Amino acid sequence: GKSFSETYAMIQEAFKEEAISCTQVYEWFRRFRVGRMSLEDDPRSGRPSRVCPSFQ
Repeated sequence: GKSFSETYAMIQEAFKEEAISCTQVYEWFRRFRVGRMSLEDDPRSGRPSRVCPSFQ
C-alpha cells in the first residue's frame, strides 16, 4: 500500500485548495490501516449535543 505521505500528496494533488486537512487525512489513514472501513465516528457515551437550543 501507499504510505501516509504518498496518500496525502495524492489527495493534495487531486483536490488542490479544496483538500481536507493533513490531520484529517492522517486520522482516516490510521483508521483504514487498522482495518476500519468506515469514516463514521465511534458512538460516544453521554447525552448527545444539541445543534439548536430549544426555546420555551
